[in-house]
Amino acid sequence: MTLARGHLQDWVPEDAHDVPLPRQLIDKTLFATEEIAVEDAGNEDGSSVPPKGAIRSEAALTRHIDYVEGELVKAKDMVNEAYQAVNDLCERHQRSKSARQHAHQKFRKLRQDAIQLKSENRAHREKFQQSQIKLRVLTEKRDEYYERVQVLFHENRNLKNKLQASGRAT
Repeated sequence: MTLARGHLQDWVPEDAHDVPLPRQLIDKTLFATEEIAVEDAGNEDGSSVPPKGAIRSEAALTRHIDYVEGELVKAKDMVNEAYQAVNDLCERHQRSKSARQHAHQKFRKLRQDAIQLKSENRAHREKFQQSQIKLRVLTEKRDEYYERVQVLFHENRNLKNKLQASGRAT
């Protein structure tokens, strides 16, 4: 960006990242270009001291303009750094937000899966309990049949023994 010497008030940004400086900073750095340059020889009253606020020579004016332009460059660099920092923070915020949303979705899915597993577990547990009851009933019936077979086996043996004893006796 170039500045016409002495026209800081007419400063216009050249690109989108340039922003006008705050009015207080511009007011502090402005100088009067319309004032009559004081010659090295002296003033109207004959003194060699320039009036307050006047710039003594063209070299001093040029140095002051260079200084102000340097400060402007520094200020623009600071603004660009601030823009970059804000952009970085926005990107970090967006990444954090999307990560948080992803984690929330993942948590919701895991919670739904847990609820589904809980209901499946309940169904399997009920089925297992029904199987246990059936097994208990079948075990009891088996034990009854076993006892009945034992009783019949003993009766059969007793009858065989009686039959053999009666066959020997006859």
